[in-house]
Amino acid sequence: MDDDTIGSARDRADAAAVDDHNRTDASEAHAMVAFRIWRALRALGAVHGRMLVTGVDAHELARLPRERVQAWNSDGLGILVADIPPEGIGPIDDDGPVEASLVEGVGSVYDVVIHNAHLADVAFHDPGLREHLLQSHNLNLLAGLARTIPGGFLAALMPRDVLDDPRPVVREAITALGDVLGAVRLPDGALRNIAGCDNGTDLILVRRRLDDETPTNQDAFVHVVHLPDVGDSHDHEHLNKHFVENPQRVLGTFEACHMPWGPPRLSVRPSGRSLRNELQDALDQIVRSARAQGLLAGPGPRTTVDREPPRRPQRPERPRVEEPGIDL
Repeated sequence: MDDDTIGSARDRADAAAVDDHNRTDASEAHAMVAFRIWRALRALGAVHGRMLVTGVDAHELARLPRERVQAWNSDGLGILVADIPPEGIGPIDDDGPVEASLVEGVGSVYDVVIHNAHLADVAFHDPGLREHLLQSHNLNLLAGLARTIPGGFLAALMPRDVLDDPRPVVREAITALGDVLGAVRLPDGALRNIAGCDNGTDLILVRRRLDDETPTNQDAFVHVVHLPDVGDSHDHEHLNKHFVENPQRVLGTFEACHMPWGPPRLSVRPSGRSLRNELQDALDQIVRSARAQGLLAGPGPRTTVDREPPRRPQRPERPRVEEPGIDL
């Protein structure tokens, strides 16, 4: 098969994968992940303030009705800004609709930022397209952390390419601003169990560092290790060192996934256990580690203050009428 024929077949496969991705509803999987994200965030002290949620199924990640999304783009990606609900669940009162231009204001910062990357679980064959999307994901991850208030949290669902990229420059930029509390690698097909949408997906949890805090050791997150033999392939693959040092945060077993065009890629085969329980256990461990290091929400100024419950309006006092006195 000549290069043109291979390229054409590869492009058709990528287009079909994107089409299948867009047609397949992943809201149930996103809702499952969102429940556990919020459980972890609340355990770390993120119980009040403002949140910014962007990307695929933004309302599911915010745990609010779809009507609360203030803006959509042509790819169906949403932008949602709201107060953090008391339990991270259900509709709440806020300041009303927010224009997209305001959401993207330079000075806006939030106590919690959640980003669900577009096409994160699509396994693309075209290396040029993979590189283009990787740079877009990197920029969104950095932008999310930049919009997180010091002492606040960023949670992001990203393709495995972000953490496994042998070039560390973006991860170094992340650790210059915050401490990566941990990452969890989901098994292939965890969000959409269809062919072409089985790229590895990572849930990354970052705390924006306060100005006077000393960075924790972030070496494992920044660097990758070489995997010279993935299955029977002699092509080099890379794996983020965080997963080498924390294999329990890989929710499955690594194996080689043979691609029709190009070398095999690193895949995570599901363990057969409940994904809900595995994700919960991994996040619980991350929370315990963060709490032990004192990496909790705040202190410092918040984006909003705790609101007092509304008071019942008091009736105006009626003027007192003095009884006529009696001189004794």
